[in-house]
Amino acid sequence: MKNLVAGAAVLVCIQMAFSQTNVNGRRVQIGDWDGALAPTFRPTMGNGAPASANCNTAASITSSTNASPIVVTKTSHGLTNGTVITVYGHATNTAANGTWMAGAATTNTFALCGYWDGTTCQNPAVGNGVGGATGFFSTQVGRIYFRNDATAGQNLYFCTDSTGSPAWTQHNPTTSGAPATNQVALFSSSTAITGTASDSTTTHALFATAGAPSFRAVAAGDIPSGLRTHGFGAAFSAPANTNVAYGVIPFGCTISATNIMSDATALTFKVWKRATSATGLLPTAANVINTSGISWATGSPTRSTTVSDFTNTTPGANDEFAIVLSGVTGTPTFATIFVECDQ
Repeated sequence: MKNLVAGAAVLVCIQMAFSQTNVNGRRVQIGDWDGALAPTFRPTMGNGAPASANCNTAASITSSTNASPIVVTKTSHGLTNGTVITVYGHATNTAANGTWMAGAATTNTFALCGYWDGTTCQNPAVGNGVGGATGFFSTQVGRIYFRNDATAGQNLYFCTDSTGSPAWTQHNPTTSGAPATNQVALFSSSTAITGTASDSTTTHALFATAGAPSFRAVAAGDIPSGLRTHGFGAAFSAPANTNVAYGVIPFGCTISATNIMSDATALTFKVWKRATSATGLLPTAANVINTSGISWATGSPTRSTTVSDFTNTTPGANDEFAIVLSGVTGTPTFATIFVECDQ
């Protein structure tokens, strides 16, 4: 029975005070917010939003020393030895920024310690310059609150600050519209998600139409133009004059460049194009959309963005096309032609 009682006493002691562990050479307290030693990692939970009084206090820094430990000056700061604080926004002596225990406290100064053992500042902050009147310190910034009755995914609140006025910030992922820059939004629920996909390299999201979770197909505008390569073309074996290759352009687009690769001495090609609904089976010379044709005379693959020879640079979706060779010289074994056409 005595052993049982002793065990219970230990449990009560730990529950009411705090526990310690070492992280990167510094002792970290995990426990109650407002105990005798404010904990470095301060999680708690409850129903309803966290009380504003638990995240509304910070003090400005008057100065700091370039020493070990760093000593911060603030008139009537009110801190006691062992109180855990977070220093933030302090310029020049930036080594002061972080979470520390106050030590060697006087009315107007305190040292930044990794741990205050009652007499000595252990693992102290080491200065990297004399700090002036910039930045703040707070016993509240860094607190975390888990709200039990919040919407799933919106349970966490963080005590944050950059101006000297701490406030709770709720983690609230975007559920409609485009996410913020550098935010990736992933959605999975029966809730419809709406918005316009961004063509930005820093904003990405998946958007659903009504009746989610069915996601709409990726559209051309969802992909940055630099990553899109669309077009139409043909490959010829032993190419010769009047060779013709036929096909269909499955999307509306704008002709932007031509690409030619061949072992011929020279060649020229023209494009015939017509709407699918036109009378007849295939496009003919009457449907030509070039003036003189695209000429090529080199032994290396060539890409050209000059498209002035085209009399029509905007094929429609499902237009039929033909690529026709002429002016072929030499004894080529192949010719590949690709017309870039951007959506």
